[in-house]
Amino acid sequence: MNLGRRIKVSYSLLLTSITGILWLDIVIVIAAIIGVYIIYRVILYLIKRGGRLGKIPLDVINGLKLVFRLIVAIVIIFIIINYISLPAEITLAISAIIGTMVGFASVQAVQNFISGLYIIITRPFGIGDLLAIGDSEGIVTEISLNYTKVINPAGERIKISNRNVLNSNIINHTIAEEKVKKEEKGSTLVKISNIIVGNKITRYVFYLNLPRNNPERLKRILKETADDWENEFGHKPEYILSNLTRFAVYGFVLISETPEIILEKRPLFVKDLYKRIYSKK
Repeated sequence: MNLGRRIKVSYSLLLTSITGILWLDIVIVIAAIIGVYIIYRVILYLIKRGGRLGKIPLDVINGLKLVFRLIVAIVIIFIIINYISLPAEITLAISAIIGTMVGFASVQAVQNFISGLYIIITRPFGIGDLLAIGDSEGIVTEISLNYTKVINPAGERIKISNRNVLNSNIINHTIAEEKVKKEEKGSTLVKISNIIVGNKITRYVFYLNLPRNNPERLKRILKETADDWENEFGHKPEYILSNLTRFAVYGFVLISETPEIILEKRPLFVKDLYKRIYSKK
């Protein structure tokens, strides 16, 4: 029996069953569903208000919305089953329809959904973090059940399926900055308790191949460039000699409280550095 015929048969049986249900039960079910919906809307309002006040991160808000939607769906199903006793054949027919529909669902979609739940619950990254996901790089603008959305250095908005996110190498350049309160006295436990998580800070690491024919001149240019760009990033760029091959391989660390600044100004920093190095002066 195909899906369309199953739906028609189930619909006919459902209509026959409903005629035997007391109107009082229907009123109770409707009132209960309305009550659950009102509570749901109030909870959503409180969650959104917490987000506007900055008390709840946006990715946590998305996760809480999902959890409460699932709870509401389960409660409504429980109310209907509890007050409306459907015949066994109706229950079997509905189960068959649901099973058939689930069978048509894409395995990848299910994996994507589970991956989205995992990301929202474990929070390996958050909204506003600067990430490298495989070959893609950008700032996270949204985390949903299906996709993680980022804006790349070119300003393009990219949607990456959560399944691909978890299957890729993830580098999160944005971390919670740990600050330690100074305590002259106190046990180790007291000192540990004084470690607090402050604002997020982005530390972007990259490497450049630079000419090694004049090391002293290169060191001077690196120092001058780092000094000149300190005000641009809010922190002085750091650099260290990582390796010597045909070139001097230097590792650079750009630090800023605003990841957008790094995304926008890193290419300009590199361009300025190369311009100074290859200048004839």
